[in-house]
Amino acid sequence: MVSIPGPKGPRKLEFGVIHDFAFQVEGGGEIIVSTTRPETMLGDEAVAIHPQDERYVKFHGKFIVHPLTQKKIPIVTDAILADPNIGTGAVKVTPAHDAADLECGKRHSLPVTSILNEDGTLNHLGMSWEGKDRLTARSEIVTFMNNNGFYRGKKNHPMRIGFCSRTGDVLEPMLKPQWFVKTKPLAENAIQLVQEGHVTIQPEFQVETWNRWLKEGRDWCISRQLWWGHQIPAYRVKILGNSGNSLGNSGNNSEKYDGEWIVAKNKEEAEKAAMAKFNLNPENFQLEQDEDVLDTWFSSGLLPLSSLGLPNSTFNLNSNLKKFYPLDVMETGSDILFFWVARMTMLCSYLHPEKQFPFRKIWLHPMVRDSKGRKMSKSLGNVIDPRQVMDGATLDQMKESLRSGNLDSKELEKSFKNLQVEFPNGIPPCGSDALRFTLISYTSNQDRSINMEIDRVHSIRKFCNKMWNAARYVLDQLEVQLENGIQVENTVQVENADLSKKKYVPVESLGTLGKIHDEKFPIMERWILHRVNETVKTCRQSFENFNLEKATSSLLRFFLDDFCDVYLEFSKHVMYRKYNLTPEQHQVRMEQTRTVLYHTLEIYLRLLHPFMPFLSEELWHRLPHQEGSVKESLMIAPYPVQLSSWIQHETEPIINDLNSIISTVRGIRKDFGIPKTYNEEIFLLTDSPEFQRVFSEFPEDLALFCKSSAVTIKPTSQDFANIKRVERTIDHRGKIIIPLPGNIVDFSAESQKVEKRIAKLKTILSDIQKTMKGETYLVQVESSVQEANKEREGQLLSELSQWEDALKILKQFSGSE
Repeated sequence: MVSIPGPKGPRKLEFGVIHDFAFQVEGGGEIIVSTTRPETMLGDEAVAIHPQDERYVKFHGKFIVHPLTQKKIPIVTDAILADPNIGTGAVKVTPAHDAADLECGKRHSLPVTSILNEDGTLNHLGMSWEGKDRLTARSEIVTFMNNNGFYRGKKNHPMRIGFCSRTGDVLEPMLKPQWFVKTKPLAENAIQLVQEGHVTIQPEFQVETWNRWLKEGRDWCISRQLWWGHQIPAYRVKILGNSGNSLGNSGNNSEKYDGEWIVAKNKEEAEKAAMAKFNLNPENFQLEQDEDVLDTWFSSGLLPLSSLGLPNSTFNLNSNLKKFYPLDVMETGSDILFFWVARMTMLCSYLHPEKQFPFRKIWLHPMVRDSKGRKMSKSLGNVIDPRQVMDGATLDQMKESLRSGNLDSKELEKSFKNLQVEFPNGIPPCGSDALRFTLISYTSNQDRSINMEIDRVHSIRKFCNKMWNAARYVLDQLEVQLENGIQVENTVQVENADLSKKKYVPVESLGTLGKIHDEKFPIMERWILHRVNETVKTCRQSFENFNLEKATSSLLRFFLDDFCDVYLEFSKHVMYRKYNLTPEQHQVRMEQTRTVLYHTLEIYLRLLHPFMPFLSEELWHRLPHQEGSVKESLMIAPYPVQLSSWIQHETEPIINDLNSIISTVRGIRKDFGIPKTYNEEIFLLTDSPEFQRVFSEFPEDLALFCKSSAVTIKPTSQDFANIKRVERTIDHRGKIIIPLPGNIVDFSAESQKVEKRIAKLKTILSDIQKTMKGETYLVQVESSVQEANKEREGQLLSELSQWEDALKILKQFSGSE
């Protein structure tokens, strides 16, 4: 039972049941017909059976005497509507009150008889039930049929029911006069525009969706019975009086034009058109505009032209028409590709004076869903309010937001439970930049939806904090004052100090930094400029290829992995005077480092600005700029371009090897619990000229980062067999040896830890190999997953071999402490 509003208030009505009725066949026999809406039998125009249903072959071409209306209606054979395997295999056909029945009626040229008034009551065809609410009449009709011997019972029947979101009443299909657009020629043109490459769609797999929708070629109903929207510019002719007014000198009766329609831009033009078309005198008729409004998608489909003046009389003369039409890119959600984008293409290509399409490229972003991939819905309580992500919200505030909506008590309770599960601690404040960057990072060309995770937005917020701190470090270095090459804090007063060299002023343009080819320019500085140059290249290509996810990944990797983890840490050795240099040498290095710090950060902020406009704008204005060169906003500053002079591919293997050596040493120290205070000599065993180049370029940096008094390079033939130590292979070119005399490390305890790690690795490896050896693995598992498993297997084997070698050494010395 479902509570439904009625004429005298809410009432409980039965749904989810189907009734069987006997229809008598003219000439003998009966057919049992089932329906969930008995009241619609008043509008029946046929009974449909499947042409190959053997039970009813004898009734082909015959008629039914309808038990309710006593009308004689045909038995039609219809393989689309009737299914022999559902119910009795026979269905009644009510074209006016069911979409499928209407199509059947068209196929068999059946009359369309409406039995409902607009208020949900039965009309003059309702017999004794005329004027009654159709749901009230339902039970009375069942009783009538039962009393007259035509009722055959009811049974449970799962069904979907549409309810009005405002009134709660059951929605009823009902035919009404509507205005339509004949879309077939418009759709064919839109398909052709894409096929011929005049309009391109990104991602490309959406072209199939475009073609599938447009090839249906259904006429488009543009009428809406609403109180808001653009009123349809259609005017009905109403002939005045009943005195037989003549049509000019023709002598024809004007009454025959009563009710005719005129479509025009406004009422004045409609009156002129009516007089010309029907030869009417202005005093003989009035015009009444249709109260219906245009479908919102029709109105919005005109946007590319209406924004430039359509339908004003001066539209064709508008200078902006050629300037701004067509658009280069139309960016919108993939879920409205047909509803909006295709309709803009159809309408604007037809209405433009030169039949020009409205945009050259359609770029679609995925639909944003919740973390579980469900469509966001208030009734599920999984809607993520962008304002709550930006500003943060407690669980109570999120619940209060739902209370202010239009959910009923049951939906509200369900939503609260979902909120409790999804956001038990509410949503932390993440800021608009973090939200914007995260959403863009989801827009891979292959993704059809975005599964929105708040944790991911929060991680980008942390990235913003890291960027702020990194920028603050750079700004601190650019504010440094120099006294004969010696750093002086800004807050310190130095008597008789030479402060002629104040804070850094960017006097060097990007072009003059071409001297980085000079061998005297440090490799580390050449490398970071090369890396930011490569990031410029990636970002520009990402914009050109409409793959912004790749740009966000590149920006994150560069800033975190290259700039922060490597270059900023190395720059501290210069700025904090860790090198053994003369004052003059140190001053040169500081100026080189400050120049590179400045240009790298300045370029990065310009790269980042489209993705994080607020943070990048704030930091960019804090940077020093050449006098007269600063723009009033980063928004209008030129986007970076790649410089050929900054391409330094030869520096990448050197810095990669340097990072490998440092990370290997740090890994050893962490894995074997070597105290931070232990800073004895470390050895690099190698015969590799590449590693030797790294050692010659960065001897002090290696020692500083490895927390060692020195890192010494030795040939692989050097014998360390009897020295108490730990070691680890970097790659096939060399390995690190850390001597550990005395009781620096508990070798027995470390051996036990390594044995546990080896056992865990073997379990993981065994599980992967077991999966890979499955009978159907090569056939059923995607190739990308197979490749990932193969790569993971190789990593585990390498790691396992490394730990097994370490265990041998640990056991060798575990008894000699």
